[in-house]
Amino acid sequence: MNMQKDVDILFIIPPYHKRNGSGSIFPLGIGAIMACLEQNNLSYDYINCTTIIDTLVPSELQRLDKELRNSLRHYNPILVGIGPCVSPGIKGIEIVARCCLDMFGSERVFAGGPLTMLPSQEWLFYKWLGLSYLIKGDGEEAVCEALEAVKSGQSLKKCGVVSFPEHSKINIIHDLDKLPFPKRPEIENYCFSERRRSFQDKAKTAHIVSSRGCPYHCSYCVSGNLKIPFRKRSAESIVEEMNMLSTQYNVTDIVFYDDCFFTGVKTIHDEIDEFCTALERTELHLTWQFEIRPDILIEIKDDELLRICSLGCRQMNIGIEKTHENGASLFGKPYNYETHVCSMTSAARSSSLAIGCWLLAVSSSMNSSRIRSASTTEQIQSNVGIADC
Repeated sequence: MNMQKDVDILFIIPPYHKRNGSGSIFPLGIGAIMACLEQNNLSYDYINCTTIIDTLVPSELQRLDKELRNSLRHYNPILVGIGPCVSPGIKGIEIVARCCLDMFGSERVFAGGPLTMLPSQEWLFYKWLGLSYLIKGDGEEAVCEALEAVKSGQSLKKCGVVSFPEHSKINIIHDLDKLPFPKRPEIENYCFSERRRSFQDKAKTAHIVSSRGCPYHCSYCVSGNLKIPFRKRSAESIVEEMNMLSTQYNVTDIVFYDDCFFTGVKTIHDEIDEFCTALERTELHLTWQFEIRPDILIEIKDDELLRICSLGCRQMNIGIEKTHENGASLFGKPYNYETHVCSMTSAARSSSLAIGCWLLAVSSSMNSSRIRSASTTEQIQSNVGIADC
């Protein structure tokens, strides 16, 4: 006898195309929604398709179709959520959507994730995939509200937080501090990068997102063009989550997944002081890394770098566009490369921080060679890692 599991919502996490050497971690956005569902006494389960296949070649997609259908037969959900939907997962999302629609029908299935928020991509979900509903933006409260509406007999179309072809709604939670910390299933199996396995053998790593949206609007980047406001959690909330990860999951290392952890050229000193002060009030002994814009890096003082380093920061990653200064200005980043190189080398000299420098976008041997030459001549190559993207 085939017993089915009754759940309020079943999440289907699509597989995606992984870059060479990349790892696999449970989506923090799904974990955040799970925490809110639990807080509202709503049940959930998930099928993580990234554990079914590793690539999106035709033979693997056929295997995904077969194994996913077999897994779906064991569930009787009120709603099915597909996500997070991102562009590297399109081929996998197509298989997932087809299986879910065949098994449960269009009235019980919706998709969410960054790709759903782009107006230019709505056709992909409604016309190509054949979905009827999307939940855009912050999903924690919206998914709970949609579930309660359906459980009370309403259609998703009558729920204001749900988008469909005739109605688009991007859900925004302004106070991020009020949200419970994300659930972290499968944390024992997290692999952030195959290239970091030697480090991961010594440290247990988890990731944190401290903000949503982006205060910048670079023309070539999706983050600043999603039409959502920038919101940042308080330093106290971030440090509290670090402490929770340490005590509850025995985590010893944190990767901040924000595009820019310290965000303001004019507010950088206050931001650093607030975060360091909150961290100093604890007895945490974690290592951590973050990403930062080069025009913000140049504003950080040596004593601030030393303070950050003394509190466990082991690495900061910097993205520099490989183009002439005039080209960078057109992108909305009026860089002076000599200043940025000087700041990068100074940061590596004045502290034990590892500096990850990512050379992005348009290929330009001029700026690549200038940055590489500077890191070599300053004899700090052991602290500076450079990668072309």
